Amino acid sequence: MRDLKSTLYTTVHGSKKSVEQLADEIGVSPSYLYRACLDGESGCRFPLDLLIPLMNAAGDYSVLEHLNSRCDRLTASMPRVARLKRKDAEAVNEISGNFNAVMAQVLKFFAKPDQSHADAIGQALHRHLCEVAALGRAVKTFTQKEMF
Repeated sequence: MRDLKSTLYTTVHGSKKSVEQLADEIGVSPSYLYRACLDGESGCRFPLDLLIPLMNAAGDYSVLEHLNSRCDRLTASMPRVARLKRKDAEAVNEISGNFNAVMAQVLKFFAKPDQSHADAIGQALHRHLCEVAALGRAVKTFTQKEMF
């Protein structure tokens, strides 16, 4: 597992945007952003209130994933909320079908454990949890329109 500074470095320097563009978007100088990624005396602390703007600007949430893994937590992205709010029965059926497919993989794994499949199953479970989180958010924020 990489450390937090390495993950921050990858987020900043692995972005499609330049360090200068990222710094401008989050409101710091480029030299500050360069230094925030360095260890030791040359480096500096990176304030928590800049973390979300940096991740959004870079489109890279690996720092959040790193923090989650260190704290035994999980973050679920919710990219399909708008589609689910349209009462798209197909989307709900797809989520149900995905659950069945993932559970079949899990049962197969426990019947005959093969560590080479463990990562793929973990990723499939994570995708399903993200879909369920999106469904939960769609239900929570759904507003019924008035009928005339």
